[in-house]
Amino acid sequence: MISDNLLEQTYNTLSHIAQGKGLSTDSTENFGDIFVFLCEDILSYLNNRRSFDQRHKKVWEESIKRRLEYFPEQVLTSLDIDPGEIKRLAISWKGEAKAPTYIPIKFGQMRIASHFASEETVQPKRIREAASCDIRTISVAFGHAFPIHVFYHNGNWIACNNRGLAAHCFAKIQPRRIIPKQQPDACEINRLNEIEGQNGVGTFHFATSVTLKIPTPRTLPSEFMPLTDGQNTWEVIDTTCIPSDWK
Repeated sequence: MISDNLLEQTYNTLSHIAQGKGLSTDSTENFGDIFVFLCEDILSYLNNRRSFDQRHKKVWEESIKRRLEYFPEQVLTSLDIDPGEIKRLAISWKGEAKAPTYIPIKFGQMRIASHFASEETVQPKRIREAASCDIRTISVAFGHAFPIHVFYHNGNWIACNNRGLAAHCFAKIQPRRIIPKQQPDACEINRLNEIEGQNGVGTFHFATSVTLKIPTPRTLPSEFMPLTDGQNTWEVIDTTCIPSDWK
């Protein structure tokens, strides 16, 4: 496990840099926002880690460690931040973490539409702007911007925001900003009981243009996700899947 000292050192170092550069969650032009997201998430974990069990702590820490290790060097260069400083923190995190924690994520929803549900004005600029875009065309900012909230259930880490995970799959960029949730909502658990063609759940019909077919009847959780032509239809216009090497 990562020590409090290293967590505090990491947060203090990154927040000092962010403040010195005048970065905020709206600094989208040079991807400064993804640097601020990292600072904010470390602080959130630091403030709440004692409420998490060991399983959730490991996912939080693995996510932060990966973001330090894989933070895009071209972004640091454009922000005039010394990449060596971030690399030194990443080395310290790898040293304390010892072994990696694997986080294979699955979809937890029967289907999704091709756009996010709505634009939420409280969200940071990059996420607000994505609300009006087809998830197949969104720039996921190196995998460091859009949070993928997950919950643990019956041996699986399952996505809460399935459209966000699908956007990364279409972009073929592994999500780095993984946020484990302590307790899933009842609706998130109930979805996992859905089976295609049973108890009011429709049957999928695939457009001829869909090349990636998914196993049927569809059950959850799953590595596959169909996009339907609207929220109230079972006509599939596209599909995606989670690459097997995303661990």
